[in-house]
Amino acid sequence: MAGVKGGQLQSVYPVGYEIWIIMAGAISGAVALYLTRGWMGLSGGLGIVRALFGGCATALIASLIGGTLIVPVYGTFFAPIMVVAAFGLNPWLAVSWFAVILAAHGLLMRRIAELREAALAADDSAIGQLSPMSQANLYPKHKHL
Repeated sequence: MAGVKGGQLQSVYPVGYEIWIIMAGAISGAVALYLTRGWMGLSGGLGIVRALFGGCATALIASLIGGTLIVPVYGTFFAPIMVVAAFGLNPWLAVSWFAVILAAHGLLMRRIAELREAALAADDSAIGQLSPMSQANLYPKHKHL
């Protein structure tokens, strides 16, 4: 019924059901991105390929979670099939999905670089407080980046 067009059609859903569908989609997308965060944020070409595969996994996991929240039994099974069919029928939807996934990948790359710089600065600060003998014994040059 959601795909039927026409001004005379009244909603067959209870009040607030559409809001629940939107909320379930947002919740499932956030949880799926959290679960697949290991695929995102790596630099280079391999990082982009991993992010694209992670985007596929994110779409399927989000559809499983969202389908389960919306219609517990049938949604769990049919939601991933519907997502794959929607991507096949509307390629612009797949392109926009992967554009958002690559944007999230870029944000995670930036955050990982910031955390790496902060960790290196903290390491340098901690190592600098040691005596030269302790620095030489505990932190040889090949271990310190």
